[in-house]
Amino acid sequence: MLLRANRSLGQRTRASAGAELGSDWIRSSNLGDRSFHRGSGFFELQQRLADRLILYPGIRLDAYSQFGGALSPSVATRFTVAPTFSVRASAGHAFRVPTFTELYYTDPNHRTSSDLRAERGWSAEAGADWVLGGRAIARATAFTRHDRDVIDWTRPSTAERWRTMNVRRVTVSGIETGLRYVFGSTNLAEVQYTLLSTEADALTGLLSKYVLDYAPHNVVLSGAVRVVGVDVSPRIGWTKRHARSSSAVVDLRASRKIRHVALFVEASNLFDEEYQEVTGVAMPGRWVSAGVRVVR
Repeated sequence: MLLRANRSLGQRTRASAGAELGSDWIRSSNLGDRSFHRGSGFFELQQRLADRLILYPGIRLDAYSQFGGALSPSVATRFTVAPTFSVRASAGHAFRVPTFTELYYTDPNHRTSSDLRAERGWSAEAGADWVLGGRAIARATAFTRHDRDVIDWTRPSTAERWRTMNVRRVTVSGIETGLRYVFGSTNLAEVQYTLLSTEADALTGLLSKYVLDYAPHNVVLSGAVRVVGVDVSPRIGWTKRHARSSSAVVDLRASRKIRHVALFVEASNLFDEEYQEVTGVAMPGRWVSAGVRVVR
């Protein structure tokens, strides 16, 4: 259940507040019958400090029946330098509770710890947006995140079972850039590149499964074009993972609207690329789906 309210507090201030109550549960032959309750509340402001400067302070409180609670402040700002150029920045606290899998999953090669703590951290980013010639938008963002009590699967040797533990302090930093170009009324092309670096505390005498398994380089090319009344949206994603070979995955979607009905066909991993996002877990091969969607 979610309740949310918005109200203007003068010409330069707008406030938002809300509360949410919920439960998560699972019924599984492997994980067992599990559940926990959660509640949260938040308050946010949109404060215009000047004609070209806006500040967005906020605070959020999360409480869990099993994992305790966390108070997460945040702040963001945007400054319009010129009609076609603006800069932005934000910072805030992060809070993630363990998943049911991390808490209860067991098989001959894995065993979990049901007393895991929630991960906590701080993140910050700064970036700029630039409109070029009215049809192109360039974006660049630098970001960093510092987490503690990070959950990982570890084991002393390959002869032992993997086990979940709160073992890490992890710092993730990177740069994300993008360029979007719009041509005509329905066509666009976009390219995005992400550079990522992860640093973690050393685990003396333990092997790690996930924390250092990341992708330092990622490129995505996507677009949309209308051909004889059919909207075609290709996407190509190239990823180079740490200490592993690269992979390229092509997705394609085609749709056509006929009055109040939209017909679509989409193919994921069109060329049946064999790859793993997590070591030891093969991602799905080529698959195709089609459907009908009712639109207004």
